[in-house]
Parts: sequence; structure tokens; C-alpha cells
Amino acid sequence: MMRRRLADQDRWVWVGAIGLVVAGLLVAAAIVTDGAPSRGINGIGALVWLASSVALLVGLRREPRYLVGVILATGVTVLLSFAVEPTSLATAVPGFALGGAAVAVATARPVAWALLVPGLWLPVHLLTAVLPAILRGGSGGDASVRTDPPPTSAIVPLLMIVSAGVAGWLVLQVRARRDGARGMASSPR
Repeated sequence: MMRRRLADQDRWVWVGAIGLVVAGLLVAAAIVTDGAPSRGINGIGALVWLASSVALLVGLRREPRYLVGVILATGVTVLLSFAVEPTSLATAVPGFALGGAAVAVATARPVAWALLVPGLWLPVHLLTAVLPAILRGGSGGDASVRTDPPPTSAIVPLLMIVSAGVAGWLVLQVRARRDGARGMASSPR
């Protein structure tokens, strides 16, 4: 029973990870196309991005300190939404790598948790764009959501995802080496 539950969690994490990559590719396709097809592809990409975030959250829900991980990932994502210019490779890649690494270091499944940072970026980005208009009273139609693709290089959204995932993977590798070295140091020779 426990083994099946872990397999289900892993399946959801894989669905979320693959979905984020697909969403990044869809947004890239939306950026390089024009007009109605561009808006349609962008909308599909956004839906896949949001669904992938939910899949990651579902896959991680049984993790120890789940709530702490979600709060940390959300906090890092909010910080990135204000500190990183997602239209620039120069800030997006290192920003999401550092953000992913920060969350990865503090959690048990570093790659999955690191991917949650770019996964949460779209919902946080939407909230930070719409929330001020709602708080102002929402009069005059201020609270609109852009349907056009983001004004950025086509590769930036995908690289945000990849850089966070790679940072999580690097944290995993460092832990494995550290644990391996620790095991060798304590084993009899």
C-alpha cells in the first residue's frame, strides 16, 4: 500500500515536471507566432503551466514538512516575481537557478521542490498583476489579464523552468556525494 502511494506521488511529480516543460515550449511557440494563433497557444500554455503546478503540489503533498515547503517555494517565487525581469535571460536564468536551489536545499526532494518555483511563478505573476487593480476597486476595467504572449525572448520561460530544475538536480548531486563521503568515513576499513 505504501509503495503504491509513493508511486502515485512520483507519477504526479513526473506529470508536473513534464507538463512544465511542455508549457514552456507552448509559450515559446506563442511568442514566435502572431495574432490569434499566438494568443490561443499562449492560453493553452498557461493552462498547462497551471495544471502542472497543481500536479507538482499533489505529488509533493505527502512530503515531510509539506506546508513549510509550499510556503518557502511561494515566498521565493513572490520574491522572484518582483526581483527578476522575466523578459531577460541575464536575470531570469540566474534568478530561477538561485530560487530553485534555495528551495531545494531546504526540502527532501530537491528537484521536485525546485521545479515548484517556476511552477508557481505564473499564478503568482497573475496575482501580482491583477491584485493591485482589485484592491483599487477594480473600476474602469483595470483588472485585465493579458492574453498575448509575454514580451520576451521565446526561450526565457523554458529556461526559467530548466534552470530551477538543474539547480535542484545539483543540490541532489551534492547531497549524494556528501552522504556517500559520510558513509565511507564511518565505515570500517
